[in-house]
Amino acid sequence: MGDFAGYTVELDRLGAPLLDAGVKSGTDDQRLRRLVSHTWEISLDLLTRQGLPEARLLMRVLSCFAPTPFPTVLLAYGLVAPEGGFPEGFEEGEAAIDALVDVGLLNLVDVDVSVGGSGTANAASLCLTAHPLVLETNAAQVRSGDGTAEVWRAAARVVRWMGGGSDTPDQWRRWQVLVPHVLAALRSAPENDVESLAWFVEVGWASYGYCLASNRRGQAHELLRLMMERAAALPETRPVVGAIRGQYYEAIGDVDEARRLFEESRAERGPQDVETLQFQFRWARALQSTGQLPAAEEQLRAILDGLRSNGSVSNRLLIHSVLVLVLAAQGKDQRAAAEAQALMSAIETEPAELGIPLLHQVGHALTETRQTEQAESVYGALLSRLDEADEQLSPLYHDISLQLLGLLLHGGRERAAITLISRLLGLYTPAGNGSPASPASLVDLIQTRLDLQLELAECSCAEDELRGLLRDQLSVSGGTSLLIAELHIALARLFIAQGDFTQAHEQLGLAENAATAADCGTVPLWTVPLWKARCLCAQDRCAEALGCYEQAVALLANDPDGVTCVTEEAADCLPRPRGAKPT
Repeated sequence: MGDFAGYTVELDRLGAPLLDAGVKSGTDDQRLRRLVSHTWEISLDLLTRQGLPEARLLMRVLSCFAPTPFPTVLLAYGLVAPEGGFPEGFEEGEAAIDALVDVGLLNLVDVDVSVGGSGTANAASLCLTAHPLVLETNAAQVRSGDGTAEVWRAAARVVRWMGGGSDTPDQWRRWQVLVPHVLAALRSAPENDVESLAWFVEVGWASYGYCLASNRRGQAHELLRLMMERAAALPETRPVVGAIRGQYYEAIGDVDEARRLFEESRAERGPQDVETLQFQFRWARALQSTGQLPAAEEQLRAILDGLRSNGSVSNRLLIHSVLVLVLAAQGKDQRAAAEAQALMSAIETEPAELGIPLLHQVGHALTETRQTEQAESVYGALLSRLDEADEQLSPLYHDISLQLLGLLLHGGRERAAITLISRLLGLYTPAGNGSPASPASLVDLIQTRLDLQLELAECSCAEDELRGLLRDQLSVSGGTSLLIAELHIALARLFIAQGDFTQAHEQLGLAENAATAADCGTVPLWTVPLWKARCLCAQDRCAEALGCYEQAVALLANDPDGVTCVTEEAADCLPRPRGAKPT
């Protein structure tokens, strides 16, 4: 290469694949990291000599967060032009970013995300990325004491710009990008700088609101656990500390601690204070989750009384929805139905703009009280709002769609159910690509649609759709996956129903190939011999079918319930005495 410039060009060309090759080659892990750290520090030293010491601080700050795309606009707000001027040594932040991109330490990518609590940059946002190993070596430098306090204070200034609304879908893409960074910072932020730690916890609380609103339960659980852990180092006088504790005790069903927080707030602020009523609600939810339903009902009614004079419409409707669920869970059907009707009346007459989390809760309350028509209306309105925001890939869209599907199936509305399932399969197949639908969920949708189509004798349409799904899935998985096997089984089911046993056996053979070639444990291998047995039974080849049933039972050895079901089904194939009636 001849000189350092040539070296950096070549390193930039090789980039991440070079690092990954080193990791995979079995090189000593610690030696590799020392080598990489030394290499990148040479690059940062070079930029410092060129008059850009900000480059090192920027890399250190980015190492406080996750190795996922990080919006450059946040760095601009938090570091390049923050309130009160530049942090020390960061006067040339934009030039530092350009230089780091030039030497290959950072890359620029476009991510479809809205940034800024006021909605000031709602479009594709320019983000920075770096190889995880590069960020890890910078994080190690921070941990070793290389300006640790300065770096984390700078990172805290950045997260101050991560806030903003979280209830409305137009903000969710922004939060989807930010939450991994919030989680990473919460895990690593030091405790000795209380003010900086407080900012990370505050933005964690805002992130938690987004996760609840969009139904991202796994991230919500992890955020709440981390916030509870990190808030222990903060003064109890901070409002966010009490809010986190109340939410945590509600989530784990700790009735005693939830009640203690309520009683402390009542003694300090009075029983009608909005914050006191919030603590009382979390206590009521803890009672509900632990099955203490009469006590939960009592507290919910008391909260509603308190909110009539000074509570928001949304809060009253939320409490009312939970009360309906608690009444239904106690078997108080008439009272629950009456409260559900009152809830719907309030929704129709109140002028407030109802948020998505509230409508979601209302939908559950109406479903539990068998207010089917009203529940369908609420779920339909929710899906329309999510469609407008192009949020079909959010977990909430998937979950609400399944709730609506359940109502359609329960009401015997087969064609509407088929239409909805086809839409969901169009959204979530081929499997992957950030889809909220698991392969097992997609299998259920495929088999349910086939059940309905067989019932309506729509076999030709069913075959075309199944083959289309199979082609799409084969294009991304190469023929080995749960979906591939199940799609072949679904086609076999269809051919069995049509009496085309040659094609049915062919499809079952393909299903067996896909199942055995898939990763261990991803496909239930017993399903193929079970359907082979059913195919043979449909041809009155019961002796051969019994062998397949035995194979299925052997593969279900660790599932006693499954063994029982298959054994009972196989009993219909056993030879019967002459004149005996089938069971």
